[in-house]
Amino acid sequence: MRLVLLFFAIVNCHGIIFSQSAPTQQLPIVRYVASKEGLNVRAQPARTGDRMGALLYGARVDLVIRSENRETIDGITDYWYALPAAPEWRHGNGWIFGGYLSETMPEDTSPVLGKWKIEGQDKLFHWDFRPDGKMNHGNPASGGGLFFGGNSFMGDWTLQGNLLTIKAEYFQTQWGKPSEYFHNETIEIIVTIINRDRIVLRFTDSSEHILVRDNDP
Repeated sequence: MRLVLLFFAIVNCHGIIFSQSAPTQQLPIVRYVASKEGLNVRAQPARTGDRMGALLYGARVDLVIRSENRETIDGITDYWYALPAAPEWRHGNGWIFGGYLSETMPEDTSPVLGKWKIEGQDKLFHWDFRPDGKMNHGNPASGGGLFFGGNSFMGDWTLQGNLLTIKAEYFQTQWGKPSEYFHNETIEIIVTIINRDRIVLRFTDSSEHILVRDNDP
């Protein structure tokens, strides 16, 4: 079977063109940051590229482009991968080195870390717990959720034992419009860990969400 390649060209501020290619059968993909020191995000797919920021250990990343050439860093040879364009990457693609990524969430991270789908529900209604202590539920960018009357929210999370505490910063209704009860809220949830890819959240009203890890881009 012939493998079709997609070609991309990116021009940096110095006028240098980086030609990128990615097998259509492989990308986009989800990976996790496996370096405990974190992982630099660069403006170009090279160790000499301008540093744009960093990702923390255990961060979930969607990879959308693969570099044409590989590079060897610390004795590891791999490709560079581009993240989706976002404001934090100057509204362009940030690049990360593939040698410090893993296909699965690192075993020694918090058991709730990552992005989760609610079993039996559309993946729009997700839970996303990030390594910087931030989280969101539903889809705060466009609205939609299953909590507090169908509103989504964002906030900070901590897990002590099996008690998950969320300090929600605000709520939204559909399509990003503020809800009529716009306020802060502390939410306490009991977590039952079935395995690394399946957990149960039990709320104070005894209702539950069964979550499965979302490894799809």
